Amino acid sequence: MSFLEEVASYLYGHYEDSLENFCLVFPNKRAGLFFSKYLAGKSQKPIWAPDFRSINELMLEKSGWQIADDLSLLFTLYGIYCKHTGEVISFEEFYSWGEVILSDFDDLDKYMVHAGDLYRNLSDLKQMDEMFDYLTREQKNLISSFWAQFQDDPKYKIKAKFSSVWPKLSLMYEDFRKNLSDTGCVYEGMAYRQCIQDLAGTGPEAFPAGKYIFIGFNALNACEIELFKYLKGKNKALFFWDYDDYYIQNLWHEAGFFMRDNLKRFPMPSDFRARTQGLSEAKTIRIHAVPSETGQTRVMNEMLSDPGNQEKDPVQTAVILPDEQVLLPVLQNLPDTIPEVNISMGYPLSSSPAGSLFEKLSLLQRKRVVRNAKIFFRHQELIDIFNHPYIKTITNFYPDPLTEKIRLQNQIWLTRDEIIGQTDPDSLEIMSILVRECTDGFSYVGWLSEICSLCLDTPEEESSPESICHREYLYVLLTALKRFEQIFSTAGFAVNIETCWKILRKNLKGLRVPFKGEPLNGLQIMGILETRAIDFDRIIILSMNEGIFPRAAVMASFIPYSLRKGFGLTTYEHQDAMFAYYFYRLLQRASEVDLIYNSASNEEGQSEKSRYLSQLQYENIFQPLIENKYAFEINIPERIAPSYTHNENTRSRLLRFCTPLAEG
Repeated sequence: MSFLEEVASYLYGHYEDSLENFCLVFPNKRAGLFFSKYLAGKSQKPIWAPDFRSINELMLEKSGWQIADDLSLLFTLYGIYCKHTGEVISFEEFYSWGEVILSDFDDLDKYMVHAGDLYRNLSDLKQMDEMFDYLTREQKNLISSFWAQFQDDPKYKIKAKFSSVWPKLSLMYEDFRKNLSDTGCVYEGMAYRQCIQDLAGTGPEAFPAGKYIFIGFNALNACEIELFKYLKGKNKALFFWDYDDYYIQNLWHEAGFFMRDNLKRFPMPSDFRARTQGLSEAKTIRIHAVPSETGQTRVMNEMLSDPGNQEKDPVQTAVILPDEQVLLPVLQNLPDTIPEVNISMGYPLSSSPAGSLFEKLSLLQRKRVVRNAKIFFRHQELIDIFNHPYIKTITNFYPDPLTEKIRLQNQIWLTRDEIIGQTDPDSLEIMSILVRECTDGFSYVGWLSEICSLCLDTPEEESSPESICHREYLYVLLTALKRFEQIFSTAGFAVNIETCWKILRKNLKGLRVPFKGEPLNGLQIMGILETRAIDFDRIIILSMNEGIFPRAAVMASFIPYSLRKGFGLTTYEHQDAMFAYYFYRLLQRASEVDLIYNSASNEEGQSEKSRYLSQLQYENIFQPLIENKYAFEINIPERIAPSYTHNENTRSRLLRFCTPLAEG
């Protein structure tokens, strides 16, 4: 029985007649979908379903605020930075590390850290005990060690710059929050903190549900902990934790880092009997070394095509993708014997034809030059755009004569007038749009939107699944561009094309085109975060390489490690513990596990197998492991020496290439 089914059985058995008054809170929405399925299966009659929330939805609902766009937040933060530092810098200079400041502010709020204390410029370390008397001795020592090291070399330029900006970050933080609170559009951490600060003055109407049931959580930030404490104190909360005794009782095991504390602070109902010895049960665990990124998907195909798997419930089988870039090869290598597939992560827009159109159009504008008041475009970008399938659908001309002329005349640069002059009159309007010069970020985004709209407005000759997908890609891209066009129009200052391209590119990488389907049917293809609280009997995890699963522990922050640890903020140890929990939790209730990694060596070292695979090999509880190594067979065709029959025909043909020797 899965964890969610165990919780559904308990709640239905104890609160069958009052479930509609409950609010069930999950780490993500997908866990709620699976839970509703299990709950419906427990009842033989229609029942009113409880309310379902993710933790983010609950926090935002109680704060009364909305989450603002990151770019809008950065524009606001940029103005505040210039105001407090007195520096006159461009937004392009500010953008890359403005994101880091914003991320730090988000962390400060989620972990309830006093910004004034953190950003204090300590001139005398002896003041530590008086200033930070609420911290533990270990935390004080960490903070002291940071400032002692910082003062060792005051002449160092980076440290001097850091020292000048550091004390002002507290004022920037307060000003930034005040500015956002006036608009009601904030960043997530600010909404979390506001929710907790409002708890003291709230009455019963603020949390109207009979009980709040928290299911399947692991790592909690300080705001979430305070919310849990508040509802527990009001006797309005129940907690259900998904864990295994193996890593809870072994204090050295990183997978239980957060869970051991959660069980002490927020114990589960005493009569709830969870299955907590899943890792000790018999399992078949296979480790597959495949010397290719895409070769992993061929191995996956063989596993799913195995006749022994056809009798298993496909819903109980999951293909887990820590690296979402392999989604397309996975879909291309699914066996035909699988009738239904549910994809939870969505298709990356950057991997779609719409994503390639964005890159090619952007490159045209970024590489163009202006000389003597004339605009020059490079031939390669022009040819790539003319050959793009979306551009071909909106043009009535065939660019082959133009591209052929470029090649024959070896034209590297073409002026806008030359391109327009060689365009068919029927396509003149579209061509003039394609080779329009963009002078700044705002005109650049508008130009991209206009071309995207032209592609989307072109009627299709026939409706097919492929054409529907292409229109969906364009629609998602156009929606994002329109949103950014609106944001840039209210910025109050100009942004150059290069910076605008970096901003768009980063944000578009995070966009996904959702797949339509029944989420509770068929083979499940999921990312790591979607698996939280959900169990499967058979799992196949691809890309089990270090740096992918677990992800590389790189934290972009201006708050040094010792200060982060001293003030209770997240560090790389916390990230390692979270990913370890995700991995071992997946193994708990699975009976068959296939772990595939790329064994090909490269200079960057990205093909090192995951540390989790090495841990499994040395943990007795998982023995024996089955290890398979794959190799690609390279067949060199047998070389056959050429042979020709010498006769008058071959002799006469060869003589044509010979020049007669002059006599004498």
